[in-house]
Amino acid sequence: MKKATILYQVENNEVLLAKKKRKVGVGYYFGYGGKVEGDETPEACTVREFNQESGGCEIAEDSLKRMALIDFYRGDMPFGDPLFQVLFFVGDGSKMKGTPVETEEMGKPDKFAIHKLPLLEMKPGDELILNEILFGKMVKGFLRFNADTDEVIEYELKPCLESDLVL
Repeated sequence: MKKATILYQVENNEVLLAKKKRKVGVGYYFGYGGKVEGDETPEACTVREFNQESGGCEIAEDSLKRMALIDFYRGDMPFGDPLFQVLFFVGDGSKMKGTPVETEEMGKPDKFAIHKLPLLEMKPGDELILNEILFGKMVKGFLRFNADTDEVIEYELKPCLESDLVL
């Protein structure tokens, strides 16, 4: 199972997003993140990935808040062995140093009002998670996609405590 993180930077009720140019989610708007490497903490992974994918912007680990832990399944994969397990963070965008730019992995960064996200240009299922975490709710659960991963066929998101969000 691959372990990864995704960061949604929020400032003044706007969310920083960019379209993925390679790997999982090509062509869709996403937050910033990637696979946890070795014994790296999820926070360290998020700081590293954001720096790489934003063109050198810096964030501090203490500006990140754990908000969701989601297991992702495809087709009829058995429960307990997800394709990905992802820890979602919401970051305090006012503490970011630098201006995000387009990189090899992420397209031109854009800010969207929390209530006006480009849902039709985001990966199916993102709206389920973002409707919780961007409004301060911590959740834990799963999303199961069809074999083509273009439709959520089953999901469960339950309220949880931050202490439940361990990758």
